[in-house]
Amino acid sequence: MHVDILPVDDSFTIVKEKRGIHVVKQYLHRWVDWHGERHFQKFRRKHNRTYIEVAHHQHLVDQMKPLFGLQKIGTHVVYDDKEGYGVMQRWHPVIATVKMRPYMDQWLSEQTKLELFKICVFDGVIGGLDRHGNNVIVLKDGSLLTIDDEDVFYDKLRVWVKFDRDIKRMVYAAAQRQPHYVAAYREHLKKKAALILAVADHPVMHANEQYPFYSILQGNLGRIDEIVDETLRQMLL
Repeated sequence: MHVDILPVDDSFTIVKEKRGIHVVKQYLHRWVDWHGERHFQKFRRKHNRTYIEVAHHQHLVDQMKPLFGLQKIGTHVVYDDKEGYGVMQRWHPVIATVKMRPYMDQWLSEQTKLELFKICVFDGVIGGLDRHGNNVIVLKDGSLLTIDDEDVFYDKLRVWVKFDRDIKRMVYAAAQRQPHYVAAYREHLKKKAALILAVADHPVMHANEQYPFYSILQGNLGRIDEIVDETLRQMLL
């Protein structure tokens, strides 16, 4: 069962951290103890980006996920005087990450291989740098969820498919068996490009003169075929 996040507003403050589990206190004196995937992720400056930008990037990317055919976490950007900017995240029942081999038989299927293919293309489009096996979690229903989506909107040539070699080979093989699926996904993203840009059209995406985040995403959405082809090529590295 999901624990739905309560509305985030001025009634919330981060008050303490205990054994790696953050606890939130509402001023109505209700305590909510969140287990599983961390619910509050705080940020500092990262790769010359401000913590405000990094927090908003994580939230905006999460809002884009359904347009890529992916499941979103459920996030809110929050601010606390002591902790700074961060992202409040909905809790999900997790059994493993993609990297954990002993749990692979609980989630690995043709469908989830194709889901990983979509995740890899997603990272290519959003300019992601940090998608490895531990940044894709497996939920109790066997579905996959990407986490730690804050290292995004980079324009330099990069390798974005960073799963272990055996995972990459399995995903590549699934994509080769399902060429119509791959072709349909290409067309799906082209049709959703304007909607994805509408979600990304936030002041934080335009304010940094050194890093034109919005323009980077816009450019990537204009070269979907190239990104899909490069994603497949990187699976063979």
